[in-house]
Amino acid sequence: VKKLSPGGQTSLLEAHHNIICHFAPKSTHFFYPQMNARILLAALHFNENVDREQQCNSKGYKCYNTSVSKVRKARVVKEIKIPKTYDYVEKLLKEVKNLRRMYPTFKLAATYNQYDQPPALAD
Repeated sequence: VKKLSPGGQTSLLEAHHNIICHFAPKSTHFFYPQMNARILLAALHFNENVDREQQCNSKGYKCYNTSVSKVRKARVVKEIKIPKTYDYVEKLLKEVKNLRRMYPTFKLAATYNQYDQPPALAD
């Protein structure tokens, strides 16, 4: 079987899929609006943290760690990245507060955004 992506690595795609599974686990049922919101939240989190730089110690040397490779059954060296950031949360909360001021009741908020749900698979 030939490689599906001979031109590049798929590790970023796999990392994005792991983030989606963290925010919207497959073992839990979500209705369409909730699933959509969780996937968008996962995208915000992934985009904010995808290009984290390598962490340096107090002397300016880059930090590394070792782990055991499942494939090679040998130790491999991995970069230690700077901690994840969650700056997008503050922006989301600010927007939630703005929407709450604009639509103080649930009845008004329900008219704000109607989701166009995809049709059911089985009729």
